[in-house]
Amino acid sequence: MNTRRTAILATLAAAAGAGACFHFLPGMSSSSRPRQMTPEEAKTLGFKMLSFVHYNDLHGHYHPKNYNGRYLSPLSLIRGYFDEVKAENPNSIFCNAGDDMEKGSVVEFLSKGESTIDIYKHLGLDLRALGNHDFAYGLESVKKFVNEPGDVVLCSNQLGLGKSFHQFEIDGIRVGVFAMVCRPWDERDQQYDGPYFKGVECGYDFSNLARKMIRKHRKDVDLLFMLSHLGLGDDEQVARESQGLDFIIGGHSHSVLPEPRYSPSGTVIVQAGSYGEYVGRLDIMLDPSSRRMAGFRYALKTVDPATMAPNLALESKIREVFQRHAPDVDAPITNLPARLDRLNVAKLACDAAIAVFGVDAAIIDGSTVWGELSAGPIVRQDLLDAFTVEIQPPGTHGFNSMMTGTLDHRDWEILNRGTAGGQFSVSIRGELNSNQPVRVAMQRRTALGAKDYFSGIRSLKALRFELETWEMLARHLSTRV
Repeated sequence: MNTRRTAILATLAAAAGAGACFHFLPGMSSSSRPRQMTPEEAKTLGFKMLSFVHYNDLHGHYHPKNYNGRYLSPLSLIRGYFDEVKAENPNSIFCNAGDDMEKGSVVEFLSKGESTIDIYKHLGLDLRALGNHDFAYGLESVKKFVNEPGDVVLCSNQLGLGKSFHQFEIDGIRVGVFAMVCRPWDERDQQYDGPYFKGVECGYDFSNLARKMIRKHRKDVDLLFMLSHLGLGDDEQVARESQGLDFIIGGHSHSVLPEPRYSPSGTVIVQAGSYGEYVGRLDIMLDPSSRRMAGFRYALKTVDPATMAPNLALESKIREVFQRHAPDVDAPITNLPARLDRLNVAKLACDAAIAVFGVDAAIIDGSTVWGELSAGPIVRQDLLDAFTVEIQPPGTHGFNSMMTGTLDHRDWEILNRGTAGGQFSVSIRGELNSNQPVRVAMQRRTALGAKDYFSGIRSLKALRFELETWEMLARHLSTRV
């Protein structure tokens, strides 16, 4: 053992006696928290280093963004950052913890996920987990997204969709990885325990599933980790109840973690926010003599061309995909004379529903408005940003999409009173005849859960899906002078 290694181990042992916590090292007692370590220390100790560059919950946010006058895709910047890391450390792995589809891009919605599949063929990921929004466009779309891009796709608790477990070797280090996805959501924006698709077997006892993976594979690998789309709370529970994981690279909860979380047994948990705003780098140091994780280093970076160079080939491909799937995506559809806050966006949507569907009344849930509309030119992306689509259950429609139905006048009065002073905006076209049924437009969650929102109301009749809310707004605004 060289003198530098002896000195470092002595320092670590002294720190352990003073109450510091870090991972087990040779000649030391086991502790509950792994030690953060610089690459220089790792090299001096003869440790090997693997670098994991990761992001999660992109949700289609790959359209070019204005970075102080430079329009670049966050995804090309993330890929460019990985290129930089890999040039520094050839033992680097590029991975993603799920939710690549839905919510973020008009192009992605109009192409029903095809634009995402096209772009990911050129992204160059090594490992990818499936997220709940990746199921949005139906079972065949998921299968295509698993098989076409060329990376290793993992989903251990949805059988038949992606690999259950993947083992690979890099610089003589045997690495094992598995992944899990959270429970799905229904049309009322509530989670349920059933399958995403009929006939697809699934399991949501996450800790038990993790323990089975650990028992089956731990002995065959030097590093074992989970690529998770469960959310930070479930990641912490799995790590607490399933000893034997070295680390978890997570997603789903959109958690921005500048510093890792730890389980009582020392599992390191990281996550990198959402929407391509952050990218993480987790360096894992491995002791070749014990063949176990000996330390780590972590950094969470803001995605910004001021500190990272884009991958220009990917940037070009993204623009090509946009042009192919939606060439007029940036064409203005109207000009707004003044900014609309969220309350007035909801009121505008009510007016749009009456104009587009010809109904007697319209109701919009203000809690479903994600953003304001600025004065000036409005493009379709602005409207999607205000009324983001979340298709629930998968393969159906957005929970905040527009539906129409009829109510008798008694039920209409109950509903109208129930919206007063609350979260709902209401528009009415003229005087309503008390002897006639009222044809009303409202969002899917409200329509299907009307009895929960408005006590005493009966079910709506002749209920049918019309359009996603942003599509309705686009149709309405494009006809305005």
